[in-house]
Amino acid sequence: MHDFLKNLIQLEEQEINDLSITECLNKIHFENIRPFLNFVENSPSREYTRQLILQDFVSAYLMVWPPGGKSSIHEHKNFWGVIKLLKGNLMEREYDYSNHKLQLTGQKSFQPNDILLEETSAIHEIKNLSLEETAITLHVYYPANKNLSGCRLFDVTTGNIAVLSQRSTSFSWNQPSQAFEKIENNQFSLQ
Repeated sequence: MHDFLKNLIQLEEQEINDLSITECLNKIHFENIRPFLNFVENSPSREYTRQLILQDFVSAYLMVWPPGGKSSIHEHKNFWGVIKLLKGNLMEREYDYSNHKLQLTGQKSFQPNDILLEETSAIHEIKNLSLEETAITLHVYYPANKNLSGCRLFDVTTGNIAVLSQRSTSFSWNQPSQAFEKIENNQFSLQ
């Protein structure tokens, strides 16, 4: 893990792109991160957990996805990322939002060592496919996302859209009210 972080830091900012980050991520495997997992791997939470491990001109997070755990449908605003699945099996659903309609545009499954690319302003959700096993991912974002301010969450059961504040700690509806800049009710339908 230390070598991975050192390699990321040694990249010049102008060298940052999905290929250079993927190259760094391809050198790390689950065995390299085991010492960093004591903090969350056995958490009883059904929510995924984010642990910041690097905040420089890129941000790097270890994320632990409990059995059946998932993110809310969310939009990345002003940053893009590369994710490596280190353990478990995940599914990503991608969406498009326009004219008050949220539409599923794609669905992919991922296995250990697979790489996911997250584009700027992408709308998606990630889910651990296993109901028994924990999944673990390593995320690198550029530019460094010091907070999630301005990112949006979509609730398909209510049609609500939340805009996250700088106090938000994850892409989850289960946060204190200070985590939300605003919540707009009945803003969309799922197509």
